[in-house]
Amino acid sequence: MFRKPLYAESATGRAVARAPTPPPDYEEESTEQDGKSRRSYIYFPFPDAERARLLMHANQSRIERGKSPWILVAPSAAFLREIQKIGESSQISTLRLRSLFPAVPSLAGQTIDKVYIDGHGEPGRPYFYKSGGDRLAVGTVADNLVRRLHLSEHIEVRVTACWGASVSEIMFPQAALSVCSVPNRMRDIYAFIEAQYGDFSQTLAGQLERRLICLQPNRRMGLVSGYVGKVTTGANNNEKWRATHDGYGELVSEHAQAAFPIQNASGFLSVRRSDVRRSATTFGVR
Repeated sequence: MFRKPLYAESATGRAVARAPTPPPDYEEESTEQDGKSRRSYIYFPFPDAERARLLMHANQSRIERGKSPWILVAPSAAFLREIQKIGESSQISTLRLRSLFPAVPSLAGQTIDKVYIDGHGEPGRPYFYKSGGDRLAVGTVADNLVRRLHLSEHIEVRVTACWGASVSEIMFPQAALSVCSVPNRMRDIYAFIEAQYGDFSQTLAGQLERRLICLQPNRRMGLVSGYVGKVTTGANNNEKWRATHDGYGELVSEHAQAAFPIQNASGFLSVRRSDVRRSATTFGVR
């Protein structure tokens, strides 16, 4: 039974509970020892108009925040046409389109920090989905990454699909609508999630990792991760909770989001996505 009261999204409520030390902002680029900036890449199992619009908004946000845009891996001719359509309908110049959609034909020879695999997901299902219902198995995606796109065995992979690191949907009780400030509120939230997300090896991200290790026996366990909840690919302006460096919680209106449904209610409880990233060896708030 979850201890009450829980926090929830509120225009005026503020979490003051002490929580575990939060992780860094996982979306930041890292730097190698020689000072060379490493870049993040993104691959869409289903590169369609929806993903093109999503990537444009995500990269616009990243550029505005002084971050490098995600680099698109192996865009198809059809996907490039969708990008061109966006440019024409939005009156975006060719030069601006190139800055929003940098692309490479494969990962071979690239200086890579991490690769994001982005699409729709379902809890505990080994498929990436398209909005129309088509699906692609993790085995096919892993095969594409290694054999066609030349993903190296030491590169980190992050799955940005809804419920990519959970075997079932996690729903909070209505007590989460409480806006009272009580000690350990953030700790309770993360403990509730951790108690229900299940065996990582049975999640979308976990099953992708197993397939990658079959193809790359020297790949270290824990280099593939995913997120718990209904996640956004990029940052948005919705209010969400995050754990601060002093262990307390605060409402913020930036960062990517992970949302959890509330039982018998229409709202969601939203947290910073990076706080609920999970791999075979770690959970974000640890």
